[in-house]
Amino acid sequence: MHRTTIRLNEHLLIDAKAYAVRRRLSLTAVIEEALRSLLARAPALRRSKSRRVKFPTFKGRGYQPGIKTWDDVKQAFEKQEIANFRRVTRENAARRR
Repeated sequence: MHRTTIRLNEHLLIDAKAYAVRRRLSLTAVIEEALRSLLARAPALRRSKSRRVKFPTFKGRGYQPGIKTWDDVKQAFEKQEIANFRRVTRENAARRR
């Protein structure tokens, strides 16, 4: 099991916590259940040997240029998330055509 940090819309988080309390579940269990349900309905997203996802690594290059504080790390991460979101949005739009 791994730990991770996710950012959620405040209202979605409140609703998820309320759901968890009503069902006597942890928030983690609710999120896991939702992800399993989503992935079960999306066969193209299931794990496949032919379509591997390659995650970026830094291979011990140390600090990247311009990264001096944790705020710099956060900003760099947010820029990367925005770029990935735009790329995926473009790819999805192209598939729909």
